[in-house]
Parts: sequence; structure tokens; C-alpha cells
Amino acid sequence: MIPRTLFAALPVTLLLAACTPPPDSPTRMGAAGPLVQLSDPRTCLNRECLLYDARLGRVQQPGREMIRLPEGMADADGFISARDFQHLLDRTRAEPTVADGNDGAVEFVTRGRIAH
Repeated sequence: MIPRTLFAALPVTLLLAACTPPPDSPTRMGAAGPLVQLSDPRTCLNRECLLYDARLGRVQQPGREMIRLPEGMADADGFISARDFQHLLDRTRAEPTVADGNDGAVEFVTRGRIAH
């Protein structure tokens, strides 16, 4: 028989696991400061994350429209500056929300209106 204390501790353990911040992506120092590596599928720095699709060269916030990485932003090894990472966070947060319609088509929700 499993002790009751094990069941009592389970919700607390699950809550702590859910609150664990995502690990930062690999970083290194560049001439102008810290660089963060774009990691598919998720790039994180200082507990903030972007979803990154290396094949498409695009990033997004969950539930937001994807944006293309500006040409030349990442170096040959796939690193970007912390400042560029923050710029991408700001840009992706400003993108329209993506909603999946009942017909399977993707709709874009902008300012309370749905545009097809």
C-alpha cells in the first residue's frame, strides 16, 4: 500500500515543477556584449522565451503570428545579441493573435475583429 504522505506531497511537487523557469539557451560573450544562441524549438534568456523555427528562419510568441528574422541578425553560429533578442521579444509581442477556426483555417484576430 502507498503511504498517504506520498499522495499529499504529489500536488506540491507538481506545482513546483510547473513553476520551474525555463533554462537559458547557450550564451557566449561577443565584442559588444552577451550573445544568445537561437535554439530550435525554443530560445530563452532571463526567463523569457521565443519559439524559433530554424527551417523557416522565424520566431514567435506562443499564440502570436510568426515574424522573419532580419537578414544578418544571427552570426554564422546562430547567435544573436541580447539586445536583438529583446527587440525580437518586443516585436513578437506586438504581432496579431492567431486563432484556429472550426473549419481548420487559420484566422488572425486583430483589435477585436477577425480577418480571414
